[in-house]
Formats: sequence, C-alpha cells, structure tokens
Amino acid sequence: MRWVSYRKINWSVVDELKKIAEARNATPAQVALSWVIRHKGVVAIPGAKDVRHVRENVAALDIALKEEELARLDAKPGLEAGL
Repeated sequence: MRWVSYRKINWSVVDELKKIAEARNATPAQVALSWVIRHKGVVAIPGAKDVRHVRENVAALDIALKEEELARLDAKPGLEAGL
C-alpha cells in the first residue's frame, strides 16, 4: 500500500514538470534539472546518451524558474521527505 502512495507522489511531480515544460517550450527533464540545481550543495549528474541530451542539459542552465513555478513544484506532497 505504501508503494502506491509513493508512485502517486512521483507522478504528481512529473505531471507538474510537464505542465511547466510545455508552457516554457522546454522538456520536463530540463525543468527538473533547473529545479534541482537551484539548491546549494546539490550536484546534479544528468544522463546523456547522445549529443542532443547534452545540449538539452546545458540549456537547462538558462531556465530561470519563476517563484510561482518553484512553489508549485516544492509544494508537492512527500518532497520534503526527499521522495
């Protein structure tokens, strides 16, 4: 039963990433990377199977999420626990 609740939490984050990405003409991965790297002390190690992925990862550095977008992502249940 607990596993199901974790999955719901994870999908709610993915859904929010997709909404923000669509509004910004970006990929959900780019938005996620931009969201994560704003925290001090966080070292992101994004995957890249080809040059296109490398370019997308680099482009994430140029995405400055708005306070409202950050609040929507940060408000997702369970994220305060590092899920």
